[in-house]
Amino acid sequence: MNIRNRIIDLLRNSFIDKEYVYALWLEGSDGLGKADEYSDLDFWFYVEDGYENLVLDKCIEVLQTIDKLDFVEHYDHPHPKIFQKNMHIGGTSEYLMLDICVQSHSRGNEGCTFVENDIAEYPLVLFDKANVINIIKEPDNDLELIKKTYDECIYRFSQQSRILKYIYRDKYLEAFAYYQKYACQPIVNLLRIIYTPRHIEYGLVHISDHFPKETINKIEVLYKVSSLDDIKNNLQYANKLFYELKINFNNLLHRMEI
Repeated sequence: MNIRNRIIDLLRNSFIDKEYVYALWLEGSDGLGKADEYSDLDFWFYVEDGYENLVLDKCIEVLQTIDKLDFVEHYDHPHPKIFQKNMHIGGTSEYLMLDICVQSHSRGNEGCTFVENDIAEYPLVLFDKANVINIIKEPDNDLELIKKTYDECIYRFSQQSRILKYIYRDKYLEAFAYYQKYACQPIVNLLRIIYTPRHIEYGLVHISDHFPKETINKIEVLYKVSSLDDIKNNLQYANKLFYELKINFNNLLHRMEI
């Protein structure tokens, strides 16, 4: 048994009989069936309120039966019902980080509802004693969020002067930062609306798995800059691409609203 499967089996067997743990699953590359030698492990627990930190502490205890943990980091998750620690077991691959999230029962089904055949988020269920994991058909798109994101993209992209002024001042770092914010990011967000409307917030994360290769090639052109001249020249390319995406978006929005 390889170390990855050993860790998975260890946590599954350590918690499956605990009455305060309702479900355990993996997300990330394991849930999507794309794990390789560079993949980390993303564990998600669904537990009774009040047991969140106990579960995290127990994870540390049982994982140390494999080897001493050489890294443990508490992460203040922005959601108040999610408790998280990231850790690494000594002697294992440097890429095999363990991200362990524990969500409270009172969060409800918000964090354990997944869309069938989703290309970005899907669970590999290790156990689900209370049937809390819910797989649904593709839901309707959030048109309000899509329109809000689109309007933000239009506003951001219209601020080309913020980029140009640093080009003319011969300040590469500032020009590069504003180029990313006011040219690249609006284009990526528009593409997110078109290809992954449920995951607009992903930005560049796993983008190569979510977009067609031809589209990835276009985006790579945007980001391959190493001088002020590259940035200035790429603005013409960015404007052409953004105009095409606006047309595609309007066609897509029309289909969504029908």
